[in-house]
Amino acid sequence: MSFVHPSLKDLLRTKAFRVYFPSFLKKMQDSQERNRGL
Repeated sequence: MSFVHPSLKDLLRTKAFRVYFPSFLKKMQDSQERNRGL
């Protein structure tokens, strides 16, 4: 059971990463464009 748990955590982490990271990149791009516009 203990060997399943870390892989499950990794799965959750990568899933959250796949969901969170694109929105983070988009937020970065938006802020860069906003700074460029100023």
